[in-house]
Amino acid sequence: MGMYTEIKPMVDDLVKKGVRLEEAVDEALKKFNPLYSAIEMKLSELGNGRAVAYISFLKRFMNPNGTMHGGIIASVIDQVGALASWSSHWGENQVTLELKINYLRPFTEDESPFRAVGEVIKSGKNTIVTEIKVYGKSGNILAIGLGTWFK
Repeated sequence: MGMYTEIKPMVDDLVKKGVRLEEAVDEALKKFNPLYSAIEMKLSELGNGRAVAYISFLKRFMNPNGTMHGGIIASVIDQVGALASWSSHWGENQVTLELKINYLRPFTEDESPFRAVGEVIKSGKNTIVTEIKVYGKSGNILAIGLGTWFK
């Protein structure tokens, strides 16, 4: 089973009870995805091939130079890209095939909270290409990712 196969029943149940889709997905991911919980990501928008999530600067994921660890940022980019991709087809499963990231500026505490925006740029029969930009509080793009998901 894949991530979305596991969360879909919980999401559907919460939505039927009147919970906003974004809140339902957020709760399900917290339950089934330990990394999502650990990085304290908060989903704020989801649908039509677009996802927006926020993450705060977490000192426990800080490099010795005082910035957020690149692996944490990569996880945020992967998750937001996956959610944007998933929202374009709402299938039972998908998997990341490829992910490329350019780190443009340091993720510092004064740029927190960070806003990650994923948007599908091409959806084919079997694959989806999504662009993910992570912005700092200043509005500057701190990192940009490009990923391909198999559906």
